Amino acid sequence: MRRNELVRSALRAAALCAGVLAAGCATPCPDAPPEAAQQRFRCEDGSRLDVTFDRAAGRALVSEDGGAPLVLLVQITGVGYHYEGAGADLRAGRDPTEATWRPPASLTVALEEDEQPKGAPVTCRLAG
Repeated sequence: MRRNELVRSALRAAALCAGVLAAGCATPCPDAPPEAAQQRFRCEDGSRLDVTFDRAAGRALVSEDGGAPLVLLVQITGVGYHYEGAGADLRAGRDPTEATWRPPASLTVALEEDEQPKGAPVTCRLAG
């Protein structure tokens, strides 16, 4: 008699677990963020950044004004994101739609008197 009670208790526990698991499967899970995302930014200095964030590879490919892409590697940050490499830096804080871009200083070109030198940080916003 005792053995039958143990078997029934085990069957009840198994049925309860199966019900909980089935309920969990019926609940839709949120979609995972894409492994790669492309964003276009417009910067205060008039430049345009095309950025491909590649989460799987831990990098961002940044092309300024249609130029050759620079490879920036992800950096550890507490909030937002930060990518750095090739003498350049791209980072954002709590608001991912606004980023600070510091292009490589090696891109220095002849400037007019009122222009900001290349290599100086500039604020960029997601293009709509």
